[in-house]
Amino acid sequence: MSAGRHIRRILLICFPAALIIAPQSPAEPDHILYRVDLRWTPARAPLFPVPAGQIARPKIGLALSGGGLRGVAHIGVLKCLEDHRIPIDLLCGTSIGSIVGGLYASGYSADEIWDQFQAINWKEIWSDAPNRAFQFLAEKQKRHRAILQLRLDGWKVVLPEALAPGQKLSDALTDLLLKAPFHENDFNCLRVPLRIVATDLITGDKVVLTHGDLVEAMRASIAVPLLLHPVSYQNRLLVDGGLLDNLPVEETREAGADIVIAVNATSNLHTSQDLETPWKIADQVTTIMQKEHKRRQLELADIVIDFQDLQMLSTNAELLPELYEEGQRRTRAALPALQALLAPEAPHSGPTSFYIHRQRIRAPAGVRLPASLDTTAGRLITPAQIRDNLEALYEQGQLDSCFADIRVERTDTVLCYHLFPRPWLHQVQFSGNTVLPDSVLQPLFESQLHQPLNLHGWQKACTALLQKYRRRGYSLAAIRKVHYDAAKQTAYVTIGEGLISKLFFTGNRTTRHMVIARDFTLKPGEYFQLEQAKRGLANLYGSGLFNSVVLRTHRIDSSWNLALHFDEKKYNLLRLGARYDDERLGRGFIEYAHENLFGSGNEITLHGGYGRKDQVAMLTFNANRIFKTYLTSQMQLYHRENKNYYYEQFVERGQYERHSKGGHFRLGSQLGRFGTLWAIARSEHISIHSLQGGGYDTGDLHINTLGLNSIVDTRDRVPFPFSGKYHEFMYEVSSGKFLGAGLSYFKVENYLVGYWTFKRRNTLCQKVYWGTSDLTTPFSEQFRLGGETTFYGLREGEMQGRHAILLSGEYRYSIPYKPLWEMFFSLRVDFGGTWKNAVKVNATDFITGHGVSLSFSSPLGPLSISYGQASHHRPRVYFSFGYTF
Repeated sequence: MSAGRHIRRILLICFPAALIIAPQSPAEPDHILYRVDLRWTPARAPLFPVPAGQIARPKIGLALSGGGLRGVAHIGVLKCLEDHRIPIDLLCGTSIGSIVGGLYASGYSADEIWDQFQAINWKEIWSDAPNRAFQFLAEKQKRHRAILQLRLDGWKVVLPEALAPGQKLSDALTDLLLKAPFHENDFNCLRVPLRIVATDLITGDKVVLTHGDLVEAMRASIAVPLLLHPVSYQNRLLVDGGLLDNLPVEETREAGADIVIAVNATSNLHTSQDLETPWKIADQVTTIMQKEHKRRQLELADIVIDFQDLQMLSTNAELLPELYEEGQRRTRAALPALQALLAPEAPHSGPTSFYIHRQRIRAPAGVRLPASLDTTAGRLITPAQIRDNLEALYEQGQLDSCFADIRVERTDTVLCYHLFPRPWLHQVQFSGNTVLPDSVLQPLFESQLHQPLNLHGWQKACTALLQKYRRRGYSLAAIRKVHYDAAKQTAYVTIGEGLISKLFFTGNRTTRHMVIARDFTLKPGEYFQLEQAKRGLANLYGSGLFNSVVLRTHRIDSSWNLALHFDEKKYNLLRLGARYDDERLGRGFIEYAHENLFGSGNEITLHGGYGRKDQVAMLTFNANRIFKTYLTSQMQLYHRENKNYYYEQFVERGQYERHSKGGHFRLGSQLGRFGTLWAIARSEHISIHSLQGGGYDTGDLHINTLGLNSIVDTRDRVPFPFSGKYHEFMYEVSSGKFLGAGLSYFKVENYLVGYWTFKRRNTLCQKVYWGTSDLTTPFSEQFRLGGETTFYGLREGEMQGRHAILLSGEYRYSIPYKPLWEMFFSLRVDFGGTWKNAVKVNATDFITGHGVSLSFSSPLGPLSISYGQASHHRPRVYFSFGYTF
């Protein structure tokens, strides 16, 4: 071939681009003019059957700041990066950034994290009152009685470390992470390597957490001083990482990121009007101290996505959607700068484009091609476009390697893609699966068979397998090992289904192991079940014995060790309570209790109360559970003195004083966590003395009774329930012949009230009460109706008799405006009556009452102002303030 002809061919190739390409040597048929290769690096694919690589590129790290609920913007950032297929190689988070980062690293997508954040009740997440559904009846009854409760260490008052221990937050994080696909104690082995920043409260040092229990690491990083208790973690006492580093850019760089994206969701300084709580003042101080450090961190970042200009409080949950959308919008604005950093450097020499006559793909059958691949001929193409095509081909997941070259074939210039697929997969076999059979797991991998191994498809199938276990509650199930047999073209998948090897209890210096084990029912040798674990944690926390209960999981080979770590309370208590109402006037009580007698979970209480009309002294021993059974017992000794008015036909006839002393013993069975069935023996001496007037029995009476008492309480809260029911049934008999009582009688009473709420703020309450007894029932044991809570328009006890019935219907509205406390407006109608003798009942004995009430739920107890009127009676105004006791 002559030199002139060769020159003409080259000009023909390059002329359309007005470029001159200098070949390395004289072109012969099939001579390669240019070659495009991709640089490779090992991929993080621990579950893939064969070694895998990935296209070499700069490592992208995200530094996620603190900022309270403003950190929801982090989720929007992740969502935008996902949508634009920007890979994330490293996450480093502080405070709320550690929560978002930890969930993403554990396998949640941005959409899934956003769904979870929307489902959380952020108003209640910081309140650590135990859920009443997981408390025994006695625990429910002793709540909301005292206005001040002091824990004692000896005679020293123990002040709380913070507003809340953070149990609800820990429970929420535990639930989320146990449902996540990836569970690893080494944070480098999560889907995305993770770093969490916290502060050592003892040394004052910054701590970067890289391994351990992820729930506690996240909980430590968000432990805002004065708001949440510090976390004891790896022999350190840790608090909010934002105290020293609220935007961890340096840590992200030191962990190996080439490109650091700083996401700054921190807030500006609070205004003077916002500084109404101690933790907000502490946050203000921290923000001031962090200003210079944060400025340096922002300068060190390659890309900054900043939300500091947003005028949104870090505690306002109503603005979460706006923050999420703003996170996506600002990330989209930063994409061009990020993509410029990710773009490969152009070659220093060589052609900038080629005119291609034909394109060819050299690959075995079965290799999928991306729909975006442009295979049209007769056009210009640049090396950058060829590289993009190679990357698109490789991202299909089936290729082990690939390259492209441009060659001369006779008179044509041909672009040829050379694709080398991974080994073929024809079969998947499982071992270690006893809970889910092969027939359930095999369909998850069907789409991966009879084709080259696909990195993305295989990971998707493995994730689907884990989610299958997660949906059935086997949250610690994991793929332990994957092996590929090239000769058989078979992948062998070994599954660990979350077998519990050992169970440890730590931190329970006083509480016996038996007390813990009877509530946490998972045992070694069983498979871990999430709902069973959550129920056990809730039961233990609901016992009231612990500030916090934390579940730690640690994988040992193919099984798991579980550790329950307890932060025990001080069990000596001093309780103070007070109440005023216009019927009983003012009264108060002081109570000393030991909540965990000999580490058994049993409680002994000494109670003394005094008021103008009421005095009481009482000693009570209560055992919620006897050993490992659901049997329960209670013993009580008491002395009471009360002053009461006596009425006949709604006219005051006198005033008397009742003295009673005695005791009772109850033995029963817990009805789950919602009620108790008791057998009761009572012995009591009663004295009634006249203070003025008459018409009632006076003198001494000794009674001995046996009875049955059933109580079911499913109310969601007290006072002002929104849902649930309360039902109490009592049957009692006294016998002079068999029990040695001064009088024989029987009585039965039944009380039922239910609550239903609709459209969030509207609550309906229906109440039914009735009681009946025989003609020998003494005056002191008869039924009494009247007062603000039972019958509007009447005074307390204004109706009395051996038989009673009461029907009530109430509507309560939760007022949206809350200047200080929750406010409620209610309307109630009452209907009923009492009789001395049931034979003489007629319609005229029934009366009605109706009234309205404005109530407040204050820290010192409910405050209520009511107005009511009964049939043919003057209207009455009622006032009460304080818890009922």
